Amino acid sequence: MTLSTSGAHTSHARGALSSLRDIAPMPMSDHDLRGDQPSLPLDSGVADAAATALEQGQTHYVDVPGIPQLREAAARLLGAQGAACQSANIIVTAGLQEARFLTLQIVGDLAGPLVVPNVIHPGVELALDVRELAVQRVATDATRGMRIDLASLEAALQAGGRLVYVEAPVRLTGALYSEAELRAIAELAERFSAGLIIDQGLAVWADGQSPAAVLAAAGFNRLALIGELVPGLGLESWQVGYIAADTAWVPLMQSQKQIHMICTSTPSQYAALAAMEGAADSWAATRATLQDRATEALATAEVLGLRPIAGECASVLAIRPPDAEQFCARAASLGYQVSDGAAFHAPGTVRLAIDTRSSLATMLSAVVEGRA
Repeated sequence: MTLSTSGAHTSHARGALSSLRDIAPMPMSDHDLRGDQPSLPLDSGVADAAATALEQGQTHYVDVPGIPQLREAAARLLGAQGAACQSANIIVTAGLQEARFLTLQIVGDLAGPLVVPNVIHPGVELALDVRELAVQRVATDATRGMRIDLASLEAALQAGGRLVYVEAPVRLTGALYSEAELRAIAELAERFSAGLIIDQGLAVWADGQSPAAVLAAAGFNRLALIGELVPGLGLESWQVGYIAADTAWVPLMQSQKQIHMICTSTPSQYAALAAMEGAADSWAATRATLQDRATEALATAEVLGLRPIAGECASVLAIRPPDAEQFCARAASLGYQVSDGAAFHAPGTVRLAIDTRSSLATMLSAVVEGRA
């Protein structure tokens, strides 16, 4: 895999990097509603664990795919969510964006051509834009929360697509694929000998069976699962993600990771290891709070005529206001930062983060009524 200097400049000039301006990996203020995930205050014990590791001499590069203890803990955590993977199948990445890059660019080169939804997180576009790949855009259904249209997916596979990228839940709307839909996607992939990349990073904020569990039960293994390793626990800025992949795909991704990053930050890995203790309980408690706020915000959005797009994920709400540009401008005038759906290739929509710190329903009322 190569990328010339001129190619990199051309890629940057096309604007892929600037398309991330409406997205933030973590809230920068109480009025920053651009994120995917909530962010709780960092537990002091997690920071202490990172400091202790440094004091004990963990100041050097570690294993490229991640420290063994963390990979084993990740395998246990994903296993508890239903995934069928061993620690040898896991690569700890420097955040979700590196996971996108390695799967799309490396596996895409190995197993492609790629099939990508036409409504997608701009970080995916950034990863795709690093180097030109054969990519087919598949239609999504606005009436189903921008989930992939199965007939369009079948047509793309018939046309030669061999690696399908799916966000489950969808990053724009929080829509979760049903078990039947995931099984149908797996069956189509199996029929055409295609692979799947599943971004299941938002699944911890949705009730129901995880995508990993459904695909494992279906016996589908030509697969890479990606996501944030410990979302919502205050480590967002520490950038720790994961790839849990088919055994045949791991060596090449690991090799390219060694070339590009050497290894994920050592202190971050030890912090993530500490954060994983009790993570499931923390997610459950946070999810319950988010669901209450999401229910309130959804009802308020409907009353205000903002045409919400219902999704099962409790961390985001997408709306289709009568004038999305005007809504974003009014939000900005009140000090709020929101995500314009145009960055996801869904103009006319606005994505708002739901968190535990403030009421999104109150914000929606303030923007519509033009008051601080």
